Amino acid sequence: MRRPARRHDATAGSRPPGAKASGALPGAHAAGPFPLLLLACSFALAGYAGVRLLADDWFAVALWFVGAALLHDLVLLPLYAMADRAAVRSLEAAGHRTWAL
Repeated sequence: MRRPARRHDATAGSRPPGAKASGALPGAHAAGPFPLLLLACSFALAGYAGVRLLADDWFAVALWFVGAALLHDLVLLPLYAMADRAAVRSLEAAGHRTWAL
């Protein structure tokens, strides 16, 4: 059985327990600029690949994307859900329900 989550009353100027005071923006990444630069490069590479891919036969590419989305939504997603239910039920039967959370 899961324990209820602790609630924190948000008052002006208060922080949740364990939160550190910081001058950084909320949600700022502490690893520095490298992850942001890597993300920007990956977007640039994906944009370049998209432009090159769509330049030749855009209809075949669009058809492939639609087919992949339908395959995922109509075939693979129900299989994922059935596998998840089977895993949760088997863990419940073995008495290890907390492992499935």
